[in-house]
Amino acid sequence: MDDAMEQRYAELLLTRKNFLALATKRKGEIPHDRPSKQILWQQYMTQLLLEKFRGEDKHYIMTTFVPPAKRTAILAIIEDEDGECVLLQLYGREHENDRPAKEILDEGMVLVVKEPYFKVCSEGGYGVRVDHVSDILWLSETDGRVPAKFGPSILEMSKTALEWKEKGDVAMKKKKHWDAIKCYTAALKCPTIGATTPELFETIKRNRSQAFLNTKQFDAALEDLSYPSRVLDHTQNEKALFRIAQALYALEQFGQCSNVLNCLVRGYPQNEPAKALSTRVEDRLSEQEGARYNFKSMHGEANRLMPPILDHATFKGQVEAGDLLLCEKVIGFSFGDKTVTKAGCSKVTVLINTETSGVKMGTNADLINIIIQKLSKNTSLMRSFTELYHGDYASVPQMVADGKTVIDTFLIERIIAYNSFECGISTLGEWDLDYCLIHQPFCINNCRRSFIGDMQIIRATQDLLADTELVFEYHYAEQEDHDYKKCHDNLKNWGFECSCLLCLEAKNVPKSIATKSRDFKKCERLLASLEKTNSKEGGKAQKTGLWSRHLNLARIAAKLQNVERAVRGARKALEMLGFEIIEGNTSKWSIEVKKWGMFVDHVVDCFMLLWTAFALAGDNKGADGARDLAITAYRILMGEDETFEETIGFKAKENMAQRLLWLGL
Repeated sequence: MDDAMEQRYAELLLTRKNFLALATKRKGEIPHDRPSKQILWQQYMTQLLLEKFRGEDKHYIMTTFVPPAKRTAILAIIEDEDGECVLLQLYGREHENDRPAKEILDEGMVLVVKEPYFKVCSEGGYGVRVDHVSDILWLSETDGRVPAKFGPSILEMSKTALEWKEKGDVAMKKKKHWDAIKCYTAALKCPTIGATTPELFETIKRNRSQAFLNTKQFDAALEDLSYPSRVLDHTQNEKALFRIAQALYALEQFGQCSNVLNCLVRGYPQNEPAKALSTRVEDRLSEQEGARYNFKSMHGEANRLMPPILDHATFKGQVEAGDLLLCEKVIGFSFGDKTVTKAGCSKVTVLINTETSGVKMGTNADLINIIIQKLSKNTSLMRSFTELYHGDYASVPQMVADGKTVIDTFLIERIIAYNSFECGISTLGEWDLDYCLIHQPFCINNCRRSFIGDMQIIRATQDLLADTELVFEYHYAEQEDHDYKKCHDNLKNWGFECSCLLCLEAKNVPKSIATKSRDFKKCERLLASLEKTNSKEGGKAQKTGLWSRHLNLARIAAKLQNVERAVRGARKALEMLGFEIIEGNTSKWSIEVKKWGMFVDHVVDCFMLLWTAFALAGDNKGADGARDLAITAYRILMGEDETFEETIGFKAKENMAQRLLWLGL
C-alpha cells in the first residue's frame, strides 16, 4: 500500500471512530426523529430495509418497498405495519456475482429481524443493522406470521401445491434457484399438500433438493432426500441417489458418497454421470486414505484455474522427516479481484474495525463473508470451525435460536484473524487444522507448510512420534542472531508468548555475546572461536545466527572450487541449525542425518552443495545419499518432490557436467 492510500485509510478510520464516539452517547436512546417514507425515498431511491419490536419476543416484522442497493452491506428501505420506515443494513451476504442483492431483498419481501438495534450511520442518520446472518428470517407468502397488511393476494393464497410446484419448475429452468426454493417450500406448506399423492410430495422435495444443491446448501439437500435415515438400495429413485451422492461429495464425505454411488450404479448401470462421479470419488479416497496425490498435476491445475480451487481430498498421517502429515482442502478461500470498474476503481472490499483500530482490505475482508455464507448454508461444518483458536472472545452461549443455528459473525472474524494464512499472490485461506492443534508459537518448527492452489500441504521437518503436537514457526529464523524483542513484537497479534529454547536463551544472553556474533562474517577461525564462546555463554540460541555465515563461506569456497572447504561450510551450517550429522559407512564422503534440526529454506542449498561436491570428489555413493537428502529437503519446502528434477535437479547436473559446485537457488 502506498503512502497516499495508507493516509486515506488512516483518515477514514479516524472518521469512523469519531462517528462511533457520537453514536455511543446515544446508547439506549429511543429515536423519535425517524424520517418519513417520502424523505427516505428521496434520499436513497434504490436502497434499504427495517423491523419493529413485537411484545416481549424482540422480533421486528417488516417489508421492503424499494429495490436494494449493494455496497459493503445490502441496503434497503423497509416499513412496518404502522407505515414507519427505516434503513436496513444487512452484512455478511453473498457476493453480487454469486447472488444478486435483488434476490436477497426485493420489493415486497417480508422479513423478521431478531433483537434489532439502531446504528448511527456515517452520514449522520441511523438505521437497523444486522451483522449476524442468522438474525434475519425471510417469511414465505403463506407463513402465518405475515401481517395482513403484507399478506399475499387472494390469487396467491388460492394456489395449489401443484401450481406452486410448477412455478418452482419454471424458476429452475430460468436458473432462479432461490425463487424456486421459495415456490417449492410454499408447495410443501400449502393446505392442499395433504390431498396430493405421495409421489408428488416426493417429487417436490427432490426438486427442492436440486435447488439446494445449486445454491450450495448441501445439508438442506440431504435433509430433503431423507439422508441418512433413508434406506439405501439399488431400487431407490435414480435422481434422489445421485443428488445424495453430489451433496456428500461437496461435504467431503467420500466414504459415504462411494456407498451411495455403488447402489446407484448397480441399479442404473447406464447412468454415465454417476460413473464419472464414482471415478472422482475413488481418486479422493485414494488421496484421503493413502496420501496418493499427483502433485505435478495439482500444480498444473492451480496455474490453470482462477481462483485456484482444486478438487482434492484431505489426508492426515504421522511419519518421519519429509513425510506427509497433512494435505488439507481449504474451508474458505479468497482470491483477490483486481478488476477495475468503469469509474477507474478496483473492486476492493474494506472492513474497518473501530475497536481494534484495524483495517482489513481485499481478501482479508472478503474471506469473512465467504466463510459466513458457507457455514450458514451448511451448519454441519460449524463445530470443527468454531473449535479453532479465537483468543479471549466469548461467543454467544446459545447456539440455536428459533430452530436455526446461530452464526456469530464476530466469532468468525476473530477465528479468521488468528488462523488464516496467505497462500500466494492476492490469496488468503482458512484451514481447519483439527489434526494438529497448534496453540503455542515456537521459533523452532517440527513441520513445514506449503500451498498448491487451495490445498495446504504439511510435512514433518524431523522424525515425529505419535501424539506429538505439531508446531509452526510464527517467527522465521533470521540470518542473524535470534532477537527476542523482535520475535515477541511479531507475536502481539496472537497474544502469545513464545517459550521455545531459542527465546528462553536469547532472553537471558548478555548483549555483548549477541553483538560479538555480528563482528565475524567470513573467517572460519573466528567463527569457530565464536561457536565455542556461544556454546559456553549463549547456548543454542546464538548458534542459530551463525548458520548463514557458514553457508556463505561454503558458497565462497564452492565458487573457488575448494571442495573440502565447501563441504565443511555446508555441514557447519546444518549443525548450527541443530542437525546432527554423522559420517556414513558407505564411502569416504558419505554422511547420514541422525537428527533433523530447524528447517529453513536454505537447507535445500546445503544438501545440493554436498551432492555436487561429493560427485566432483568422485564419491558416487556419497553423492547419491546427499541427493536423497536434498530431495527430502525439497519435499519439505515445496510440499512435493515431483518437480524437483525440472526445477533444480537438472541445474545441479549441468553444474557437475561443467565441474562446478552448487552455488544456490
